[in-house]
Amino acid sequence: MSKNMKTALVVDDETPDLEVLAEALAAAGYRVITVSDGKTAVESFQAHSEQIDLLVTDVAMSPMNGFDLAKLLVNRNSHLSVIFVSGYIGGLVFQYDDPPIPHFGFLRKPFTRAGLAAQIRQTLEEIATRTAA
Repeated sequence: MSKNMKTALVVDDETPDLEVLAEALAAAGYRVITVSDGKTAVESFQAHSEQIDLLVTDVAMSPMNGFDLAKLLVNRNSHLSVIFVSGYIGGLVFQYDDPPIPHFGFLRKPFTRAGLAAQIRQTLEEIATRTAA
């Protein structure tokens, strides 16, 4: 594995979605760590915090939702990029949190295997553009 390879922590309580997200990120060149809940995500982040560049998390999870998880992890690493995944809400809502999560994107469910890699690439480009501005 290359030292320059980026690592994504992927969190989703729906196994099929978790698998599809992991496959798409791996195909995009990411090392992928997958977990199915917020508590395990926090533990994985603590164990690999130096390596994790990207958090991809479903929003609607219990008992810790993806938004609370992202705020917690971004508080520990302000440079962490986040992609929220949800079929229920639009991504614009995340801009109005106080304090905001600075480097985020949004993927709407449902998604297809074919379209997911392009969506992830576009979202990461949008995050990079906002970060550079």
